[in-house]
Amino acid sequence: MSAMAMNYYKELNTIVIHIESNLKSKISYMDLAQTVGFSAPHVREIFRISFKKPLARYILERKISHIAYELSQSNKPLIVLALEYGFETYETFTRAFKRITGMTPSQFRKGFCLVTIAHISSGVYGPLIYYKTKKGDEKMPAMKNIFSDCVLSNVPVVKFEGGVRSTFPTCLQTCLEYLGQEIDYDYLMTVSGTAFRLRWNTKCIDGGNIGIGNIFDDPYKPYDLCFKACGRTYNIIKKEDNTTKEDFIQFIMKEIQEGKPCIALGIVGPPEACVITGYRDNGEKLLGYSLFQNDPPFCTNTVNEDSGYFVCSDWWESGEPGDIKPVFSIGQYNDYTIDIYEIIKQAIEVMGNQNVRQYASGQNAYREIINILLDDEKWSNSILEAHLFEQVVVYGDVMVMLCNRASAATFFTNFSTPNIQSKKLFDEISKKLKQIAELPEKMCNVLPMGWNMNKEMINCICKPEIRKKIANYFLEAKNLEGEIIDLFTEALTLNI
Repeated sequence: MSAMAMNYYKELNTIVIHIESNLKSKISYMDLAQTVGFSAPHVREIFRISFKKPLARYILERKISHIAYELSQSNKPLIVLALEYGFETYETFTRAFKRITGMTPSQFRKGFCLVTIAHISSGVYGPLIYYKTKKGDEKMPAMKNIFSDCVLSNVPVVKFEGGVRSTFPTCLQTCLEYLGQEIDYDYLMTVSGTAFRLRWNTKCIDGGNIGIGNIFDDPYKPYDLCFKACGRTYNIIKKEDNTTKEDFIQFIMKEIQEGKPCIALGIVGPPEACVITGYRDNGEKLLGYSLFQNDPPFCTNTVNEDSGYFVCSDWWESGEPGDIKPVFSIGQYNDYTIDIYEIIKQAIEVMGNQNVRQYASGQNAYREIINILLDDEKWSNSILEAHLFEQVVVYGDVMVMLCNRASAATFFTNFSTPNIQSKKLFDEISKKLKQIAELPEKMCNVLPMGWNMNKEMINCICKPEIRKKIANYFLEAKNLEGEIIDLFTEALTLNI
């Protein structure tokens, strides 16, 4: 994506939230500008570039989508819905409806479309219209294997599950499935330390807290552990001073032509993992799956094909200056052995108090998270909506990290040991890990509307009594994690 769109991520999502929360009112460009601290012309420009459509068109599409959803869920007369959403006459409404959907409201009621609540932008969900297709209409293109173009067909869809699953282990699991090797996701999460991580940047509000490159001092260690866990060697190319775009193209083309998808960081959106399934125009365009390929602030210069693959033409230039953006290729089988004691020691390290660069870790991270949550000045109404949105997103990432404890819980529940004492200890550890993984849902339930990003939700979380309840759940997680560290320490003394 363009650096411009990336830099305006929080402002763009704040605009989306404001629009979604005010569709039954007259939406003023000046109000939108004030929520993000920009001029109205600048707001229109950054929105057009990121969403690939004028702001006015987007607002009209959102109104029509909401009306279509209400039509599918209620018996409200069309004229009533039209007036509720600000259309001055019924004729104006029907013309707008047909312009957006390609059909009249009466045709819509005959069931030519499906309307459901779906992902709109980061953390934002709302009605979207899906058009029904005849069976067999959408076909995966056959693999093209010539020098200029090579696209692998039928690579399994990457199941990111709304961003709750960690991207690199998920992408690796997908690539291995395509290559005929089964690997357990929970095992990858546990062995790599990802299931135990909690990181918080002590210098700024940071959407990169969740990145697995912040688990250890060596940012590449989690990736190395993932490949070792599945018994594979790997090759890697990094965007450094001595590497060129042509080096990357040759690296990717070689793997794809051998029938092997690659894993890359930062091709679409933030430096999270995506699967590269092919290339076109001698590598100038890359194809694949990314968690962010349907997220407007992050997919400015991509399109999605019927196959589900994204196509990105400026992958080399995208992202922030200085992005590492490595690409990994999957190598041959190798007989690695990862000892259970090694996994436990690593879990203690990741959950402990040793900070990683500017990131508070484990118990220290909990303290930082709770302190900021209880600091009323950080949640004042005088703060721009865009900054409040950014804080809420980062806390959502923290909840995802806690949800990942479920993978470790599953791993230790299923771990087989003849030692009865060890089994009881692992069952107790699993129980506490599962309790932590369930706390984010309780945090979300503190808010009447859940964790769906809208203006009402942001206003609600600014209330001290709401934040105090959420902070208490973080404190509960902190205490449980301290108990788990003690149990892991005890496990190291046993003959597992």
